[in-house]
Amino acid sequence: MKAGSCTIKPAGNADALAIRCEGSQTALVLTRSVSSKPAAATKLVFRKYGEQYFLSQIWVEGEETGAQLPKTRVEKELMSRVTPDSVVILAQK
Repeated sequence: MKAGSCTIKPAGNADALAIRCEGSQTALVLTRSVSSKPAAATKLVFRKYGEQYFLSQIWVEGEETGAQLPKTRVEKELMSRVTPDSVVILAQK
């Protein structure tokens, strides 16, 4: 999906999300739950390989459970060549 302003909403059940970014079609993604201490802020966590970013996790302020997105085929290919950096972007509600 193209970088920019995106909207993330539940899509039918707790493990499905609809992600829509400006200039892109809506993508439906199945996630799995991950647990941690309550999130201090609503944030999106990306893995960065060179100049490519892949959404990894979604956290909502105050929640102990976040959403973990699966690695795509392209990301798996890049993982074999490059060590990822983690990038956090604070999200607006």
